Amino acid sequence: MPLVIDWPNSIVSITSPTVSVDMQTLHDFIEDRMATPCGLTCENIISPEGKIEDPSNPGVYSQIIIILSSTWQIQFWQGSGYTRIYGGKLVGGVNDQPIKATGYAGDITVLESPVDGVTVVSGSGLSTEQNDKLMGLPETTLTTTQDSKLMNLPDVTLTSEQETKLMGLPDETITEQDCMNIATDVWGNSNAVLILKILKNKRTVQKVGSEWKLTIYDDDGSTPILDKVLKDVAGSNINDLVAGAIAQELASSV
Repeated sequence: MPLVIDWPNSIVSITSPTVSVDMQTLHDFIEDRMATPCGLTCENIISPEGKIEDPSNPGVYSQIIIILSSTWQIQFWQGSGYTRIYGGKLVGGVNDQPIKATGYAGDITVLESPVDGVTVVSGSGLSTEQNDKLMGLPETTLTTTQDSKLMNLPDVTLTSEQETKLMGLPDETITEQDCMNIATDVWGNSNAVLILKILKNKRTVQKVGSEWKLTIYDDDGSTPILDKVLKDVAGSNINDLVAGAIAQELASSV
């Protein structure tokens, strides 16, 4: 069985070499484990919800829905690469995020829902090269306010007193404590905090209507601080996430 319940860490693990799981299999496995002696003494992993209406056949309920408890998530194995969960709707989880990123470079999980379309969950699953390119997107990807803040990050982030002290000190008299004080003042600035969030926080790529959108979240993992419609090198919307689509977006100046 490619599925394992990690009770202490509240994780439904999909083990190697499995890279694709249908929602019915996932649902039945979790239900079976919840009915074991161990499962009966622990909190429920999912809420009973049953089927949802098939959008192409009104009145026909054929698509399953899984609602994860707020403390549980599903995670593929590290190094799994491109993975997918398909055949239904998956919601809930920690901070309403049902999928836990593997933390391994290059791992990306796709949720294929017949109701909501395709959602790509990347998080820390981007490769180093992809991450560097993503962070190198031009400032036009930011809102006017965010762009203004980033473009106004000169040495005025220091106070006049700090600037005078820094400029007036010969190199040999700068102590370790002086360096720590300066670093604390600079990186405690709200503009610098915004940059750090953009660099390190969770990112998702998902399809909304006919557009693919990149979203970067605040430290809570659920509040967006950046929303961007993905474009190809010609400035047109990316209609489908196929091989090379992200590379086109990263190479675009749009």
